[in-house]
Amino acid sequence: MSTFLSCVRSLPQISHPQCFFALSHQITLILFTDSENTESCGRFVCSLVISQRHFRKISLKRLWSKGDNSIVKQKVGVGSSWKCGHIISAVVLRRSRNPNTPDIHSFFQIYKTMLLSRVRGSLVAAVVADCIGAKFEFSRFVNIDKVLNAVKKLEQNRTTMKKKVAEGKKEKQGDVLSFTDDTAMARSIAASLIEHKDVNVRDIGARFAKEFEKEPSRGYGGSVITVLRALADQDLEDVFQPAREQFDGSGSYGNGGGMRIAPLGLFCHQLPLQELKEKTVSVTKLTHTHPYAIVGTLLESYAVHLALSLDNSKPLDTDNFLGQLLERLRPTEKEIYDQRRQMKSKEKNSGDESEEEGIEGLPYCNKVELIRDFLKRDVDSKEVRKKLGTKVTALDSIPTAVYCFLRGASQSIPGTEERGPVEQTIIYAISLGGDTDTVATMAAAISGAFYGLESVPQAWQESCEGVRDALLFGEKLTEIISAREVKS
Repeated sequence: MSTFLSCVRSLPQISHPQCFFALSHQITLILFTDSENTESCGRFVCSLVISQRHFRKISLKRLWSKGDNSIVKQKVGVGSSWKCGHIISAVVLRRSRNPNTPDIHSFFQIYKTMLLSRVRGSLVAAVVADCIGAKFEFSRFVNIDKVLNAVKKLEQNRTTMKKKVAEGKKEKQGDVLSFTDDTAMARSIAASLIEHKDVNVRDIGARFAKEFEKEPSRGYGGSVITVLRALADQDLEDVFQPAREQFDGSGSYGNGGGMRIAPLGLFCHQLPLQELKEKTVSVTKLTHTHPYAIVGTLLESYAVHLALSLDNSKPLDTDNFLGQLLERLRPTEKEIYDQRRQMKSKEKNSGDESEEEGIEGLPYCNKVELIRDFLKRDVDSKEVRKKLGTKVTALDSIPTAVYCFLRGASQSIPGTEERGPVEQTIIYAISLGGDTDTVATMAAAISGAFYGLESVPQAWQESCEGVRDALLFGEKLTEIISAREVKS
């Protein structure tokens, strides 16, 4: 029974539901309610179902409080308030042959399939966005039309290539877009999480170094190369030291932490936010120790984690998303800056005259509030670039990625009306120019976690290097998440 309830509670669509199940001759009816008195609510609906047998012919069908599910509204009361509580949603499963045993396996398979699509969707969308975005990185003139023309050409080339392959010709490597350091480092994190089933910073650092040594031409930044070479030293006692010594001890405030963190945000699905925060900070500090880099990476990690947990059966409530994001970010941002100030104060008292960063207020929270304002009005790309940014610095790129996701979710981007929200997110992020591959890959990771793999065009997937590995990583991460939830 505890396993069954664990499966119910781990549905990504419902946050902290009270739940119970009602048995009849034909089915198991699982209901979610905000009532604290689930026992009385359960007896009420159970008697209703057993006496009237409304769901006798329904099998493996999710019933939500919208659309054509009027039978649920009328007969069970989804969306209605009863004395015993408000019923949020319902799931119906056909009973097994044993009338006393709910079909737990079938129910959990539905959940696992949904989760797999969204974990894979995040990783695959991120890879695709990195590959396509790399073609435009720091180009002087980028706009929606140029990006649209590029993806249309990519889709046409894929169609042509399929015809050639069907005729017996081999596919050329040049027909596949290459990924950058963004994906290379994200892959290292995913592989380490899968092997250790937890964060192992020494192993992640070693994988970063090994990946760089194997393929140094992926576009790594000059400062991080110094760190990666230091991390290759197996005798290094403190894996955080090389990054901590960067820029006269202030550390890098680039966006390298955010560009690679999506696998961790997915891995921490259903874990406490404190664990997500601690794991994100430790992975970030391997290469970036400045507070701006750490808070920015947390913003991306929180956004991916949140997107995966929300109900994607209905349009995204962008205002609610930002509200929940701010609830997570505000205390974290303040805490990290306070810790930095305390550390600098101790260094100054001990005779260290290193320069103070001059951090004032909560700049990331301010930018999230700015995103809220942008979504309420028609904002041109110039204003987005000026106020949110598209640079390599974390503060001037990671909030932009969040905005691109939300802008794509609203599907209000001119010229892309016939495309889905993940496509719109990627196209729009790249069209802003600047650090196109990184902004796009971060935005796509959030979007893919919400909309799932089916929202990433097949032609794009087939045209980009690293997609097959992303699919495999997604499958293995989902297995870990699912096994962890059943065990708990």
